[in-house]
Amino acid sequence: PTRMPVNRGDLKSTQIFVFPKRWVDQQMGSAKTFQLENKGIAIGFVSGGSYSVNLDGREDSNYDERNILYFNDKMQIDPNLRTSTDSGGPFIMANLTPGLHTVVITSADGQRRITKLIVSESGKISYISAKF
Repeated sequence: PTRMPVNRGDLKSTQIFVFPKRWVDQQMGSAKTFQLENKGIAIGFVSGGSYSVNLDGREDSNYDERNILYFNDKMQIDPNLRTSTDSGGPFIMANLTPGLHTVVITSADGQRRITKLIVSESGKISYISAKF
């Protein structure tokens, strides 16, 4: 099961990305990050340039930022990346505590910021899509 919030004005141009669970598990395993069954997961895609992601808008939240995984230009998770590549791309936020969260996506230059509300549920995927 998945959940993706969409603004009414964006319904005509919404892109929904589908990732097979096995592939997600393989990617996360290659980064030595494993999804806990009682936690939620968010998969996002940001286009328009390099960015970083924070949960609940605070760098000091209790969420372990090692659970935020960015993909390289070959569409593989690179556990050493702390921001996206120059062209943007996908990310995974693993092991989210169930509940309502604010995901803050900040451009690499810090000039632009997008916030998205997501509901994290055990065993379910939340999708996030954003464009700078």
